[in-house]
Amino acid sequence: MFSTECAWTMTALTGTFWSPYYPLDYKNHASCKWQIAVPSNYTISVNFEDVTLERTCCQCDYVEVWETLKNGSAVLIAKFCDDTKPDSSQQFRSTGNRMTIVFRSDATVKDKGFKASYRAIPLPGKMNTDEFDI
Repeated sequence: MFSTECAWTMTALTGTFWSPYYPLDYKNHASCKWQIAVPSNYTISVNFEDVTLERTCCQCDYVEVWETLKNGSAVLIAKFCDDTKPDSSQQFRSTGNRMTIVFRSDATVKDKGFKASYRAIPLPGKMNTDEFDI
């Protein structure tokens, strides 16, 4: 059972987001989602600048990066914990204009969490519009 529910939707072309209470310790039983939706003529790149999660237990505290496809289905791009955290230069890219980042923590160890940023990348040859393909 998750006690800390959190959800955000981000539609700007760039943004920064972080786990609850970052850089202080996140709470136990966190279940958070950040939905990123940019205009249909863009893809998304996400970078995790800092990640410190519970060590040695990837089922305990983790981050998932999902892409939502036009047909509504979701594809897991990456799942990581402290033992498998990405390098700060690593980029997670979508093929479309929607991504969801999920953060979960269990009932035991708490730590600093993460800080991430995203940016919309214009598709070559597409006219710039503010049209969302949802």
